[in-house]
Amino acid sequence: MVSRRNLSKKKISSQNISVSPYLRDWVERYVKMEQKKNPNDKRVKSISSFYNYVMESVLKIFEKGKTLDDLEIFVDKKVQNFYDKITFRALIPYYEQIIKINKYQPIEFDCLIDLFLKYRSFLIGKNEPSDEIALNMIERFKNFMLANKLTKDFKIDIINNSYIIEYSGYYPNIHYDHSKWIAGLAGLLGLKIKNLIISNNFLRLSLEKTSLFKIRDLEIERRRELFYYNVNKFTNWYRVIDDQTQHLWLKMSNNKDIIINFKDVTSGLEFINSIIRDLVEYAKTENLVLDILKLFRYFRWIDIDNFEKPSFHFCVEDKHHHIIREMVFNILQKMKVIIKEENEIFYLNLKQISCIDYTVL
Repeated sequence: MVSRRNLSKKKISSQNISVSPYLRDWVERYVKMEQKKNPNDKRVKSISSFYNYVMESVLKIFEKGKTLDDLEIFVDKKVQNFYDKITFRALIPYYEQIIKINKYQPIEFDCLIDLFLKYRSFLIGKNEPSDEIALNMIERFKNFMLANKLTKDFKIDIINNSYIIEYSGYYPNIHYDHSKWIAGLAGLLGLKIKNLIISNNFLRLSLEKTSLFKIRDLEIERRRELFYYNVNKFTNWYRVIDDQTQHLWLKMSNNKDIIINFKDVTSGLEFINSIIRDLVEYAKTENLVLDILKLFRYFRWIDIDNFEKPSFHFCVEDKHHHIIREMVFNILQKMKVIIKEENEIFYLNLKQISCIDYTVL
């Protein structure tokens, strides 16, 4: 056997390999195309040059720890460049916990409209939308998803004129959030959810094509409507109620007609004073009463009429009025705030606020 050292001194060495007619034709077409693009590129000077360059490059990649399996999830350079501009590396356990709180919050289309339009433009380019283009581009993104350490598997197919997407993830909250994202993107492309199956790490979407699918025009309002239709399949009250209680309260907190109430004055004051102790520690002294008024406003107890000359009025119904008034005045009086009432509007004098002993709260 010729040693590797002696082999390295030879200019060329031949080795016969068998390739299918299909592969041979593919290689010949690719080399000719690249020769036209880059006539001076020695890597495509001939078919032999191309084979040598590719084989040597792949073996060097293997020496760096990659394997044949990695070639199956090799990320498209254009896809990688597109995602590099809008993604970042994050600690998965931390990201998983952050998403847990927001999993039922809808994605805001208006905040992401530029990104989604770039995504759609990247997918379609100058071509007319079609099944072939959609499947081809989604396949290109598939490898990026499989390489992100968050995705187990991603499959897409067309069955009976419906798009079928099956997506598996490792982390339940990230998986759910990415599922919303996939559904939103599908809506942007003109696909509407017919059926949905989702679990902690599996998603199956059955999507039907709408008239938007083959339209190149943006039709923003119609796409917005379809986007929210798909996303709402993941963020509706049924899914919220079926999950942990905390999500129900988070969702309900956006409703301005809901107020926070307590069983009695004692339990209410205990909870509120625990918040005020944090305000005392972290807020500026001159802003303390205003911060407390903001808290009462978040409880839907009061409306603040003026911040410069602090004043407010109660906005709760009579059946809640007595307990809430008692708690508000109890706290403000402990802080030695002077209160003056005129026509159900309460004006505050904060001159003495700086001399209070906050430890009594």
